[in-house]
Amino acid sequence: KHIQVREGEFIHAGEKLTDGVVSSHDVLKILGEKALHYYLISEIQQVYRGQGVVISDKHIEVIVSQMLRQVKIINSGHTKFIEGDLVSRRKFREENERILRLGGEPAIAEPVLLGVTRAAIGSDSVIS
Repeated sequence: KHIQVREGEFIHAGEKLTDGVVSSHDVLKILGEKALHYYLISEIQQVYRGQGVVISDKHIEVIVSQMLRQVKIINSGHTKFIEGDLVSRRKFREENERILRLGGEPAIAEPVLLGVTRAAIGSDSVIS
């Protein structure tokens, strides 16, 4: 790998320092969900456009949203979740709201990037 920055150069958190492929999981961990969302759309579009195929971003956004629809429980608080559980954002939000109404401690979770196949398998959608 070759270093892409020079001594004394100002860089931002998550900026590439060497050539090569950027890990999507690293983008999520360092820059967050929004940055990952834009990164994946950009990378996928680059592949399709390189083949002369034009696809509206909204179609890719739907897929990326499905890939980011689950969270991993890192602290279960007073909820029914177990640390390490993968749950949908909806279930996570609903359970935390229930616990807060009861005066308990909500769960804490981190975003998870699922592969396309795994995201489709876990989907309630007929299309997947």
